Amino acid sequence: MNWMYDAMAFRHGRDAGGGGGRYAHAELVSGGPEDNHCPWHRQPWRPTLIVAHDLVMFAETAFTQGGVGLFSTGAGRPLHPATEGRIGWGGFGGNHHAVYRKPQKMGVSASTLRTGVRLLIAREALVPGPDGVSAGRIAALTAVLVTLAAGAGGIRHPLWARVLGIGSWVKRGEVHGTVAPGFEGVRKAFKRNVDAGMERGAQLVIYHKGEKVVDLYGGTLGSAYDGESIQVIYSCSKNLGVLLIARAVEDGRLKYDTRVAEVWPEFAQAGKERITIADVLRHEAGLAYFKDGAQVAYELAGRKRLDELADFIAKQPPAWAYEKDLKPGARIYHAFSRGFLLEEIVRRVDARTRSLGEQVREDIAEPLGVTVVLGEPNEEEKKRISPLKFVSTAYYILRYYVKRMLFQAYPDDIPRFNAFADPTSRLVRSFTPIDMSRLDTPAEYYNDPKFLDIECASVTAISNARSLGKIADLIARREYLKPETLEKMEANPIVKFDHSILLETAYTQGGINVFGGGSKPWHPATEGHIGWGGFGGNMWTWMPDEEVGFAYLQNGNMLGSLFGFRDQRCLRISKALRVCLDKKAAAENKAK
Repeated sequence: MNWMYDAMAFRHGRDAGGGGGRYAHAELVSGGPEDNHCPWHRQPWRPTLIVAHDLVMFAETAFTQGGVGLFSTGAGRPLHPATEGRIGWGGFGGNHHAVYRKPQKMGVSASTLRTGVRLLIAREALVPGPDGVSAGRIAALTAVLVTLAAGAGGIRHPLWARVLGIGSWVKRGEVHGTVAPGFEGVRKAFKRNVDAGMERGAQLVIYHKGEKVVDLYGGTLGSAYDGESIQVIYSCSKNLGVLLIARAVEDGRLKYDTRVAEVWPEFAQAGKERITIADVLRHEAGLAYFKDGAQVAYELAGRKRLDELADFIAKQPPAWAYEKDLKPGARIYHAFSRGFLLEEIVRRVDARTRSLGEQVREDIAEPLGVTVVLGEPNEEEKKRISPLKFVSTAYYILRYYVKRMLFQAYPDDIPRFNAFADPTSRLVRSFTPIDMSRLDTPAEYYNDPKFLDIECASVTAISNARSLGKIADLIARREYLKPETLEKMEANPIVKFDHSILLETAYTQGGINVFGGGSKPWHPATEGHIGWGGFGGNMWTWMPDEEVGFAYLQNGNMLGSLFGFRDQRCLRISKALRVCLDKKAAAENKAK
């Protein structure tokens, strides 16, 4: 996730080490916090590397946030191949002091990775379409990759093993839990993910007609992770804000077509007077990011300074006021900021002006007997938190090209892949409206205790699959809130292109997405699911027509996975679930 910290630094016109603005343009080249292919990963001066054109030297340089140069011939840098891998700097007249990067125990060279990617691209060029795929060509390419792997850390190197789908050779994972008769296929799908080395720690809970039919957990963490472990659930948090707004609608305190300024008068500033509650919930308020790169100080997002946060938000103009290619009502995924907006709305209409996190605990978690925490976890909850880890950038890139080779990639993956690497893109800006540079561990902010105190019903909730699955079951069976309340929440889905995440979404007036096939960019196995997921692969949905509650969480997150239904692991599970449900329905119909 260093790219996110880099992006925040870039937008302030400085490099990540705090120096002056040397940028004409910048290219992010660092991996995530688990980038095991970078041998200086644990050095304090390493965490952020940015390549930029130096306006004085008229050449590209690659400096870490600690101020040392990394010499490499990659990315068009004007250096001799003999300098590859050296770290340090030189002096005018020919002086030079540098050290070689010491290869880590299981490293893979950059040239090997580039070669592998080029081979995969060449493979794509040979196959014009699905009808041209042949088992022989795939086998030949696999043989080439195996040969490369043997020369770069061995066939059991974690990177190659996962890319080739043989992760169980590296470290044996474990699967625990139970499944009801008829749902064995779901367990097989979950186990396949674990055996392929794709799960560090994962939980899966599925309810069907009030019965918990799947309760699984597993991965490579062993006894350090179980079904009661809790973790940051990223954008699955958004469903919590949805439920609290629905409760306010049920009580008559709000309507979905209520203008925000009616309950929050200061919000009318800067041309926002016509924005409604439904606009906010559909990510159409124009506040996914803020003008001139302004950011919310993370301290304002805690429970004690919410008035200051509200004042900051109220003064911001919508994006279409300063980005002329956007029309009013444009959908831009409010990755963080929807939580800030809903925070103030639910406070304003609560008789005790409780914060959103307080309402989550008192109105959802405690009455239902589940663990859902939004802001300031208590000591017992802190002990149960399992830290997140992201896979390396190298693995993500290679896995992406393998998916393209097998025609399993989505067409919109390419522009989104490019957007992730561009600090000025709407995608990155929508993911970075909050300044976390002053956290203790900004590059791994999602594990920082100060981040866990932030109260944002878009990103920062902490829970587990057992808790979310139980809530989803109650919603699916219309036993949480009144049936008519839930019908309003799920009503009027509008399909629009999202200018941040670069795909179509179908958001209801209550702020949840309707998944499915057809023209929408979802696999047919997602048909009937309603809800949302979280960055890295999480998913929290319900299926009212079949009375299914679904929760899939993990702490080994995939860069590039917007949420579970665009993640190979969760899709494999949802396909298996679809088969099990269809077989069960067929058997029930036959018995009638």
